[in-house]
Amino acid sequence: MAYGFISGFILTFILAWFTGSTALLGLSGCFAILGALGGLIPDIDRVEQLGPLRLTHRKTLHYPIGYGILALIFVYIGIYMNVKCIGCASLFLGAWLHSFMDIFDDFYRDPEHGVYEHISRKWIKPLRIIPFASLREWSLQSFCDIVAIAVSPFISGVCILSGWELTTLSFFIIWLVSTVYEFKRTVPKRLAMISEGLKNKQNVNILKKPADPNFCAASGRSVFCNSTVSLSLKRPSA
Repeated sequence: MAYGFISGFILTFILAWFTGSTALLGLSGCFAILGALGGLIPDIDRVEQLGPLRLTHRKTLHYPIGYGILALIFVYIGIYMNVKCIGCASLFLGAWLHSFMDIFDDFYRDPEHGVYEHISRKWIKPLRIIPFASLREWSLQSFCDIVAIAVSPFISGVCILSGWELTTLSFFIIWLVSTVYEFKRTVPKRLAMISEGLKNKQNVNILKKPADPNFCAASGRSVFCNSTVSLSLKRPSA
């Protein structure tokens, strides 16, 4: 949602500057909210079961290319036909940015599955560059963002900065400190845990490989062979 909220604002200001339209600036709040809602859409597939529908996280509602194409189409329509279509562009831009940024996160369940790309019908491998925070941390940060935005117009007399400038500076400092802390302390621990989990999974897969029947017949050891597990035991000396 945070991606969509910010992208809605940025899209509005860029188009207002490009077209010279002041009407867009008056709708910036609505477009930012639509962008936030668009950023929420892809993660609906976290539910995985919606009535008769079965959803797959990072596949069913994640479109890292499709949402972007729709956003560009509605930007064109909004500029040359109806300015209100910029709202649809903000919605799809938020959904696209969410889907795209998930590629940089860790995998969800399968190490080879980052985000599903529906046009090529293939999974994009996760880049594991930006491990994202948990739902609890995101909820707390989003709540603080909402409160800060709501009170910023009423902040005055504190210093020479206006309310929005003071709020922006404060959140920039918070972002900088928290980002440095996360990448120095939290992220290495999380990556170490994931790597350990991958090693354990590989070891399990090795144990589950079918036994080689030729090895079983030719080996000078007592071997227990079946379709899933192969264990070797030394023959006791005579």
